[in-house]
Amino acid sequence: MVGGDPGGDRDGPGDTWLLADADDRTVELAVPESPAPWLSEPAHPADEPEVSDPPEAPALVRRQLRNPSPRPARRFALFASGVDSRVLAYVPIEQSDFVVQGTLVILTALVAAIAGLAASSFLLAGRFMITPVTVLIGLIWAALIFFFDRALVSGSFNPYHFSRGQIASLRDAPADSVWQHVTDGDVSARHPVVARLGEVVRVLFVASLRIALAVATSFIAAEMVLFLVFAPEITQRAGYIEQQNQAQRIAQIQTDAKTQAAQRSAQRAQLSGAADPDVVRLRTRAATVTGQLANARKDLEVLQSAAAAERDGLPFTGKLSDGTPVTSTGMRGDGAASHSLQGRRAATQKMVDTLSARLDQTDAAIDARIAAVKATNAAALATLATEDRQAASAEQAAITAASGDPGSVRGLLVRQAALNQLVNDRKPDTVVQDSLPRCSNVLCRLHRFLLPPTPMGPFVVAFRVIFFVIEILPITFKVISSLRRRRPYDAVKAAFEEAAVADAVRLADRQLHEASAEMGARIRLRHAGRRDTPGSPPWQP
Repeated sequence: MVGGDPGGDRDGPGDTWLLADADDRTVELAVPESPAPWLSEPAHPADEPEVSDPPEAPALVRRQLRNPSPRPARRFALFASGVDSRVLAYVPIEQSDFVVQGTLVILTALVAAIAGLAASSFLLAGRFMITPVTVLIGLIWAALIFFFDRALVSGSFNPYHFSRGQIASLRDAPADSVWQHVTDGDVSARHPVVARLGEVVRVLFVASLRIALAVATSFIAAEMVLFLVFAPEITQRAGYIEQQNQAQRIAQIQTDAKTQAAQRSAQRAQLSGAADPDVVRLRTRAATVTGQLANARKDLEVLQSAAAAERDGLPFTGKLSDGTPVTSTGMRGDGAASHSLQGRRAATQKMVDTLSARLDQTDAAIDARIAAVKATNAAALATLATEDRQAASAEQAAITAASGDPGSVRGLLVRQAALNQLVNDRKPDTVVQDSLPRCSNVLCRLHRFLLPPTPMGPFVVAFRVIFFVIEILPITFKVISSLRRRRPYDAVKAAFEEAAVADAVRLADRQLHEASAEMGARIRLRHAGRRDTPGSPPWQP
């Protein structure tokens, strides 16, 4: 290096690089006096009057358009747009567009902050409330949306390509030159409409991710605003829904308690001898004796009535339990017929007494056997008794917990259900659901989904559309900007990118050329040393 820093570790203005011991490809690389000589002002002698640039000079136009000290709000809008200020300095005409883009990003972040604040309020307090926790949640959600939108709009949806005419005007390069990659391909091979359609499809494909996110975030924001706008109606309907849910929960608790009580009762019966063979046998016998006793008592009543009718000379007709008919003669007196009926009545009375005594003995035997079984299973029966008491307390506690105040509704799902009912309710002023008739075809269901024919339907759809449009404004503006024919900012950015690539190629070429020249010089030196001192190496061992 000559003409510059003796240290040689950095390039300075005016330095010239000369590759020593190089071949015929050696060139001198002069570092310009200014890193950007096309932006440097020419030096004028002290006594020479200053001559201003002509009005059409690009530097003068940039100086006139550039805002030397933008306000903080404008700077923040430019930061939100994701623009590179170093590139924007060359195209100040684009500053207003990026301010609009950043403002739209800030607007979506503000909507996200309100949505996050409202959602956290309804979730934690059951109503809209500004607390440190809800504000923090809203700010976190707004920051996520802000930086996500900024990252999307800061990128290039439709990279700028220099045309062949532009490259040809700068350098007369053949088709296979290093400048070929800078152009946008062989534009003559494609129809302009096809090329434009390809750009539109590419830009929309890149923007599809933000559009999908906009659908979700706009829905959330619209629902939160609807919760605030229709708070009285939604709270009333949500309270009614919560009351119905409480009644269902209480009924389910009682049903479960009855089922568990029946299971414990069955266990208690088993532990009390219900399945014991002796108890089963005795109960079978008792059932048989009970049936016989019932028939005997019925026969006794019939015979008593027949004997009284016969004694009084009244007509009587009846049947015994086995179907035997019993009649009176209808003649007053104490004859043979009367004696016969009295004898049959006495025999039946004796049978009744015998069966009653047998039944009492059988019942006593059953009670004794059951007492013995219970004594054996006393511990298990005590456990069941404890479970009965605990189950009763648990049932009462569950009913108390399920019977909260329906007016204090927390959560988002119940409010969402209330809003859906109001949207599809023909009489939203009442708490009872008055649903629309069922649809019979797909078009009817689609119509109700897009615009429900109810009093609240148009309002809800309008809010959702408004917030959807707000959410897609940044990406829509970016898409429109990316499809413009003239894009000065993208052109300058592409120029800087190509200049950086060219500098990298030039640096690599220079380093490789110097390394090649240095290696050639060392090889020649090594060969010269071997010729001077044959047999000994040119370096010290």
